[in-house]
Amino acid sequence: MDVKVVVTRCEDYTETETWGMNYNFAYFLTIVMMFNLLCGSLLVMLRFRVAESCAVLATTIFFQVVLYQLYGTYHLLGRNFSILAALLLLVTENMLQKPKKYDPLPKDENDYEVTSVMLCCCRMFLNLMLCSMIHFDMSYRRLLLCAVSYAMMMAVWCGYKTRMISFMLSAWLLAYNIFLNDFWNRAVNSHVIRYDFFQTLSAVGGLLLLIHTGPGELSIDELKKKW
Repeated sequence: MDVKVVVTRCEDYTETETWGMNYNFAYFLTIVMMFNLLCGSLLVMLRFRVAESCAVLATTIFFQVVLYQLYGTYHLLGRNFSILAALLLLVTENMLQKPKKYDPLPKDENDYEVTSVMLCCCRMFLNLMLCSMIHFDMSYRRLLLCAVSYAMMMAVWCGYKTRMISFMLSAWLLAYNIFLNDFWNRAVNSHVIRYDFFQTLSAVGGLLLLIHTGPGELSIDELKKKW
């Protein structure tokens, strides 16, 4: 998340009294959110208290969605859900790294672990970032782009060739981000484009993490091994 955007958007919303609160308290709330974003991200990178840090980051993102009224449009709401899915994927990856306790009882093949359900949810919501970027029009190039993008998203949702498709999606998103969210070359609304740039970059990191963790048991890739 871009901390500078949090501060600049606070000025816009507090001046128009959209938040419905005291100006000084609104700035204090902004500083708290900025502190949570910085410290939470730093702790995650240091691999210290990953679950707690992700919970703080997710709570901060939720308050941002409410305070900045990002729930009004599908595109902004979908992008924030994608960021939350990336955080959930971090928590799942941290749970998978912990040593499993030995269970003497045999496991039913129809029983799935919690991490498998979490990975399934991550796959479903992580692609919302890509959904929010696709716009339909009547050009053949746009229709072809939408068809290929949705085909790759469906493959990730179903857990088919997850690692390969996730790599292709991350490369696609990264190229899209660099060429269309080039805030360093924009003079107008550069802070908005910078906000989109870092949000998209977070989704790319989530897809790369999905390559590391794998799709989980609730996927076609794992079911094919049982067949």
